[in-house]
Amino acid sequence: MQYRAYDATVKKCNLALMRKESIRIDGSYGEGGGQILRSSLALSVITGRPIAITDIRAKRPNPGLAAEHLTAVLAAADICNAAVEGAELDSQVVNFTPTGPARAGRYHWDVGAARPEGSAGAATLILQAVYPPLALAGGTTHVRIGGGTHVAWSPTADYLINVWTPMQALIGPAANVTLTKWGWYPAGGGEIASEIISPANATFRALTLTDRGPLKRVTGRAAGLNKDPLFARQIADHAAALLAPLGVDIRVEPLTLRGDCTASGLFLTAEYANCRAGFSAIEKPDNPPAACEIAAQAVDALRAHHGSQATLDQYLADQLLLPLALADAPSRFTVEKMSGHLRTHAKLLEHFGLATITFEEGNAGPLAVTIRPGATK
Repeated sequence: MQYRAYDATVKKCNLALMRKESIRIDGSYGEGGGQILRSSLALSVITGRPIAITDIRAKRPNPGLAAEHLTAVLAAADICNAAVEGAELDSQVVNFTPTGPARAGRYHWDVGAARPEGSAGAATLILQAVYPPLALAGGTTHVRIGGGTHVAWSPTADYLINVWTPMQALIGPAANVTLTKWGWYPAGGGEIASEIISPANATFRALTLTDRGPLKRVTGRAAGLNKDPLFARQIADHAAALLAPLGVDIRVEPLTLRGDCTASGLFLTAEYANCRAGFSAIEKPDNPPAACEIAAQAVDALRAHHGSQATLDQYLADQLLLPLALADAPSRFTVEKMSGHLRTHAKLLEHFGLATITFEEGNAGPLAVTIRPGATK
């Protein structure tokens, strides 16, 4: 397999003027979560710049690297043969030095293996961390990632498949995603697989998306793990009834699953003419909600987004920010509202000197986001 030379990547991504000294990153800045770590790792691999991250997740009740964060560090190191210091559980400092560009190939990572007692940390977040550098690697990559696939505070596998993948394809190389095994909190044990197809001289493309077009349909899955089959059906029926006033085709499939714990959730996709958005509700193990409550939580989030007229949901806006900062031209989209993740991510990209990112509040409309790539330092 032939790999694209790193110099070509630097040129295509407007990074030629960037120096290769280590860049220091305050892991507690802003939202102070794992996104700072994951994006910093991806950018280090792409730019070839060493990074020193301190105070990782310092504001969290359990600061430092949890299993999913440690797995992200190891995965990023794996694809570029990086030298790493601090790659251990609970570490609040990581020094990461790439020794080469990302290499296309076959990779397998397991979040559960990072902790002796296992972990349901999100496998989906690991994929999103390694996708940007592998998308520019100039070859086809196959990855398998074990861990949680449908857990709170993370994109679900359904979201990656139905929202992130098709929207990501608008701006960069394809990342086909499949769910091979469900993984819920607290048991974990799930797995996703992805094929990332990166052509020679791959780049990210700009996105101008300020008109989402009409809503075409809403699809989804209501899942119950080790529940009475009636429970998933009740979630699906409640969701369909709440969505009916939208006046479009509504299809919510009930699923009854078997596994190592008890859980449930609803995963919805709103398909507009020009974009997609995703919304979910997942049962909290210590306070299992009624089926109608799960349905209402996901539907309320969808309705709020729909009423805002925004083109991207708040999660996708954050997830597309990094590749758009490396794109070949300025990008612009709208999002329902500012989030801590989005603001922190924008500051990180500017700290790397990759792009200038501005936010414009509308009088009665959504927040407009403009990304202007190019060295800022």
